[in-house]
Amino acid sequence: MLKDSLRNLLPVMVGISFLCLGSHVSSATEIEPILIALEVEHTPERVDLFLSTLDFDELFCGFVGVQYPAESYTITHVELMGEAKNAMSAVNNRPGDLRIAFAGTDTCPAGRYLQVSVVPTGMRGLSTMDFDWFRMRINDNRRPVEIVMAPAADVPGMDAVVPDAAPLVASPTVFGEATHLQYTLSEPGSVRLAILSSEGRVVRLLEQGYRQVGTITAVWDGRATNGDRVPSGVYYCLLDTPKERATKRVVLLR
Repeated sequence: MLKDSLRNLLPVMVGISFLCLGSHVSSATEIEPILIALEVEHTPERVDLFLSTLDFDELFCGFVGVQYPAESYTITHVELMGEAKNAMSAVNNRPGDLRIAFAGTDTCPAGRYLQVSVVPTGMRGLSTMDFDWFRMRINDNRRPVEIVMAPAADVPGMDAVVPDAAPLVASPTVFGEATHLQYTLSEPGSVRLAILSSEGRVVRLLEQGYRQVGTITAVWDGRATNGDRVPSGVYYCLLDTPKERATKRVVLLR
């Protein structure tokens, strides 16, 4: 009986979640994003990834989608945390593709709301660059979501220290033809620089690979990977390096 009841509830709760997400209306006006902290904690058996709200105290529904190389990682545990535990949820965990939808009647205070436990199957351990949080929705979806790396010690009590936006510079931040993205590496390592839409989709991958120490400049000409001109709107430049993750908002005006 319980299984049948849960099976009947599943389409309803997923429907509620997607209704509360709403539809996104793009605009050239900059909108302050909702900050989500990504924390990484290592244990002898696994690596735990935690998502926490940094500046948002009324979480009542959402959607999380993350893609990763299935040959390198196995996700062993997914759990809503804190007040979010009381929400109805649906989890689809396929190799390389994890999706979670949740919806509740009560709002959740700021803090950790999702735990994903990962076991690396390769020899090199875990790299956060391997995890593409390609879709993130919070409540009515009117504000974009921005993920920042945060040490676990910063998050309890939500007095988190969000890193300064020094590692990545965009010039100009409002542009019509092209913007120059500059970052500096203090040590060599793998780098990924991507352009994301306000909905969190990767529009263009500008840099990916091993880079030496120094200052590097990449140019985005307002085009997608296939060469098509993207529409006017707010976009996010996401930089991943071995030491940190940085984002910069830019506005494209045609």
